[in-house]
Amino acid sequence: MPRRWKISQGFKRVIFEHIPMTENERADRLSRLATTYYRELPKGIGGGPIIEYLTQGVLPSDSQEAKKVQNRSFKYQIYKDELYMKSWDGPLLTCVSTEDVPKLLAEIHEGWCGSHIGARSLAIKVTRAAYYWPTLVKDATAYVKKCDAYQRMRNAPQLPTSTLTPVVSSIPFAMCGIDLVGKLPKAKGGAEFAILAVDYFSKWVEAAPLKKTKSEDVIQFLWKNILTRFGIPKILVLDNGPQFEGQVLADFCEKYGIEH
Repeated sequence: MPRRWKISQGFKRVIFEHIPMTENERADRLSRLATTYYRELPKGIGGGPIIEYLTQGVLPSDSQEAKKVQNRSFKYQIYKDELYMKSWDGPLLTCVSTEDVPKLLAEIHEGWCGSHIGARSLAIKVTRAAYYWPTLVKDATAYVKKCDAYQRMRNAPQLPTSTLTPVVSSIPFAMCGIDLVGKLPKAKGGAEFAILAVDYFSKWVEAAPLKKTKSEDVIQFLWKNILTRFGIPKILVLDNGPQFEGQVLADFCEKYGIEH
C-alpha cells in the first residue's frame, strides 16, 4: 500500500477499486510470479519480510516486527531484480545467500588471487569485491581459524627486544628536528633545495628555500627562523649529512649551548 500511495501522488484524481482475483486472472498470475521470484533472493539478511516490503510494500502484521523491517530495509535496495546492501563510501554490495558463503570465502581466501590473509583483512576484501551478508566478520573469523596454512604462517605476536624510549619535549622549541629536501625543480631565484625545522612539542614546521646546502646556509636558517623568533633550542636532532657534520655547525651549537 505505501508504494501505491506514493505512485498515486503524481495524479490529480485516483480511484482505488478492488477486483477479485477470479475476475482479474492475468494480473493475479503476474503477482504470483513476482512473489515466487523474489523469494529466491538471498535469505541471509532475514530477507523474506524485507524483500516483500521493498517489492510490494507489505509489512508483517506485528507492529514491532514491522518497525524493525522498515528500519532495516533502509539499508537495502533492489536493482535489476538483484538485492543489494547500500554502502556509504563505495558501490552497492551484492547480498550473498547463506549457501554461497563458504564458496565465496574460499575463493577470496585461497583462490587464484588469495593469500591466506587474516579474518579482518578477509572481511575487508569481501566488501571490496562488493559482497555482503550480516555475519560476514563472524564467518570470516571462523573460516580463518580452520585454515591450516594461515595458522602455520601467520605472524606470531612479538615483543620488542627492549623497552621503547619515547622522544619527549616538555616545552615548545626545546627540541627541534632539522632536515634538507632536494634537489627540487629550480624555482625563481635559483633555489633547488628546502630546509625544514619541526618542533617536537607542537609539531610546528618552519621551512625556507635554499640555493645551496652548506653549513653556513643551515646556520643562517637557524638564526633567522628559530633562534631570533622562538629562542635557543636545547637539542637539535640532525642526520649524518655533510652539512650537519662540519666543524662550522658544531662551533655554532657550542657557542649557544645547543646539544646535537
